[in-house]
Amino acid sequence: MYRLIHKVTKDVVLRTTFRPLPALLYRALYALSLKICVAVVKGIPQIQAIFVRRGYAAAAWIPGYSDIDISLVMHPLSPASEVATLQKIWRRIRVVKTIFPYISDIHIVNEADLAMWMKLGPVRRFDTVNWRLVHGQDVERS
Repeated sequence: MYRLIHKVTKDVVLRTTFRPLPALLYRALYALSLKICVAVVKGIPQIQAIFVRRGYAAAAWIPGYSDIDISLVMHPLSPASEVATLQKIWRRIRVVKTIFPYISDIHIVNEADLAMWMKLGPVRRFDTVNWRLVHGQDVERS
């Protein structure tokens, strides 16, 4: 049932996203859902920074066609603390993604992993200069 509702809703948004009033409403909904997502995870003290990236970080994103991709950067933690923190983050994110399915790709790293990804990762690593900080302290991304 959830998938059917999601499909019908997405179809309606795609058909109406270029009309002025619906576009304004969809943009407000995207902004609100990002604020809710940030509010849900920013209280976790191990999170150093929250970024939006790719389509939503750019000025030309389109509701219904673009989704919200998020990167969370954690402070360095012991392995046990990192596992517990990741479980806490994913429990919270799962709820948000159920309500707002266009919150799509969630990328969670610590600073060391991000530095390694910047050196050895896929081509998309070069897009990190376009990430937009929405909470916390900025980190080295070049």
